[in-house]
Amino acid sequence: MQTRPCRYCANEIAATATLCPVCRSYQSRLRNNVLFAAGAAGFITLVVSALVFTVQEVGQITSELRWKDNINVGEFDIQEDGAGRILFINNGDGPVFVSDVVIFMSNDTVGVGIGQTIPVKGIVLFDNIQKFDKNPFEKPPFTKLHAMANETGEPTSAMLDNVLGDDSKHPRCIVRSALATNNSGLRFETEAFAKQGLKRVTERSTARVYFYSGHTGTRLEKEFPVVVTYETADSTYCQRAKF
Repeated sequence: MQTRPCRYCANEIAATATLCPVCRSYQSRLRNNVLFAAGAAGFITLVVSALVFTVQEVGQITSELRWKDNINVGEFDIQEDGAGRILFINNGDGPVFVSDVVIFMSNDTVGVGIGQTIPVKGIVLFDNIQKFDKNPFEKPPFTKLHAMANETGEPTSAMLDNVLGDDSKHPRCIVRSALATNNSGLRFETEAFAKQGLKRVTERSTARVYFYSGHTGTRLEKEFPVVVTYETADSTYCQRAKF
């Protein structure tokens, strides 16, 4: 039998053999090149698929790491009975559910239930202006409040006693409200009293909004500054009282 060396491994093979039994190489270069190209294409496809998967996974992980739920408060004007307005601005990455807002005042806290979903980039006005048939603070009911001012701009002990005390012999006269620090009405009143040599009675305080992430379900909170103002009723007793 005639033989010839394999063109790839040099082992003797039959002269008519098309495939070397030793190195498993085809003796036709064209066929080997086709097989090599097919194998290379398969390998490249596998590598590209792996890269695409890796990029997608990295992108998702990066997105998760950068994800931010956030809520800001624009307009804020809440009385201590919970009546008022709050403007919520969602500048986070997903929708949030605002459950409540807590305002911290002198020796006291005021809670306001919200229960609203704020969509992404959404601006929602919570309007809870209540109309009371009977005023909760004194009888007969009063409908008008007067801003309070003194020389120091700080609430006196008599004011705090009227706000926090429980004395049925002395009607409740003073109402407190929490306002945004940039409230235009408060700025106008402050300037008007300053011309009289007086200071608007206020307290610097904070409020906290509690909300849930629509992405993770986590309960979050955001604290922001507020100004607590003091106002007195227009009844005869309250106007004569020394605060």
